Amino acid sequence: SCILITSGSLQALQLISVGLLKNGSTIYTEAPTYLKSLQVFQSAGMHLSGVPMDEKGIQFWKLLPQLKCEGPYNSSVLYTIPTNHNPTGITMSDSRRKDLLEFCTSHRLPIIEDGAYEELCYEIDPPQTLKSMDKSGMVIYLGSASKSLAPGLRIGWLIADEPIVQRLGDIKMQMD
Repeated sequence: SCILITSGSLQALQLISVGLLKNGSTIYTEAPTYLKSLQVFQSAGMHLSGVPMDEKGIQFWKLLPQLKCEGPYNSSVLYTIPTNHNPTGITMSDSRRKDLLEFCTSHRLPIIEDGAYEELCYEIDPPQTLKSMDKSGMVIYLGSASKSLAPGLRIGWLIADEPIVQRLGDIKMQMD
């Protein structure tokens, strides 16, 4: 009830864009980030705002001035690739993940966690996902088999609270 099978992570991003976000919503993302995700958000009429990174991942605290300007009823979301980030290859540290989740929860900033590259951790076990630490339902997790199993195999999944999955599942059924 909390998992939606998609035709890859990009379809999940498209479903989120048309089903959960308002036209003109701000998508905060690492700078740089995965080019195809930017194209999905732009085609859905979203405003993009890059957030710098360092060797531990996204410098989320630099969002604070922008979030204060938006007020309490913002329609923003954070899109992040915390493990094997594309294109930098950076894996967000565990402490940064915890701090990011705490920051986003306290500022009511939902997170789209793109885990498409998690299974490409060969030397170590993948770090704990933001979704697995999420106690408030703020994180939507995206996964894909296309990076580890077969690039042409367009199978992905979205993990979120049941009402979100039901809404996006209805939209997916109409699109399919």
